Amino acid sequence: MCWLLASLTEAIHTQVIGCNSSHAIWTSLEWLYSTTSTACIMQLQLQLQQTKRGASTIHEYLLKIKTITDQLAIARCPVSDEDLCLHIMNGLGSDYAAFVTSISTRDIPITFHDLHDMLLTQELHLKDDVLHLHGTSPIANVACTETQGNKSNNRGNVYFRGCYGGRSDGRSRG
Repeated sequence: MCWLLASLTEAIHTQVIGCNSSHAIWTSLEWLYSTTSTACIMQLQLQLQQTKRGASTIHEYLLKIKTITDQLAIARCPVSDEDLCLHIMNGLGSDYAAFVTSISTRDIPITFHDLHDMLLTQELHLKDDVLHLHGTSPIANVACTETQGNKSNNRGNVYFRGCYGGRSDGRSRG
């Protein structure tokens, strides 16, 4: 008990005055730090319902949701895995409508960890679709120019995608 009292700060020490056992000190500290008001719990639940992905990445969005559910669990008001997944899917937005439909029609409820992995994969697919939609491709584009003047500058140039820079034998094509 002496070690426990010695390890407390002065401000906290005043909260456990009158406790005459280690158990009483721990019980007092637990009550002091775990008491969460009904208003706080309701606020966290409201935050959970209203949290939307918006412009956040899936990782950032899931971190926001998980932080809120962890705070609710600390307040002794845990959120079930099924409810957690429903809240997550509710806030994804229209980009994920087809994904949400496919998950919602499953016979077996999805776990948070499975949903997490699937959402990260879906996010990559959506980013890839956007790249293809805008005509951006990971294939490098090569610009070719025809060199005029000294024919020796054309040596080694090759015909590539409709561009002609000269023949490797030094003769220009006319």
